[in-house]
Amino acid sequence: MDNFVKIWSLETGAYERLVSAAADSTLRIWDPENGQCKSTLTAHTGAITCFQHDGQKVISGSDRTLKMWNIKTGECMKDLLTDLSGVWQVKFDERRCVAAVQRDNLTFLEVLDFGASRDGVPASQRGFRNVLRFDEGRSAVEELDDA
Repeated sequence: MDNFVKIWSLETGAYERLVSAAADSTLRIWDPENGQCKSTLTAHTGAITCFQHDGQKVISGSDRTLKMWNIKTGECMKDLLTDLSGVWQVKFDERRCVAAVQRDNLTFLEVLDFGASRDGVPASQRGFRNVLRFDEGRSAVEELDDA
């Protein structure tokens, strides 16, 4: 073993940007050309439990928050969700972010819409999120619109 992780694009054959997460509450962005750490993202206070990234942003879950980072500057841009007791999984695309979270001993799927302002949805109709709640051993029990 050479202690390296290398990721190539199947389409272009070029190295791709790598982001890693650690129990020390940090994320690291690595330069694919030389393997050096380009930046260390620090704003969480507990072990990173989940994250996803694209060429623009990283969304990470830890401790009691779901955060969005600028991948180029390493800046924490926004706390997407707060006051959580756990964050289990996160997935996003250009339009939406879905996170499996725990709040008050219940599991929720939070669906955040990033594209509303871009798509011209009036401010008075923005700010709502869809929440799907799960009870122990049962499927979804209700869907809420929560501001």
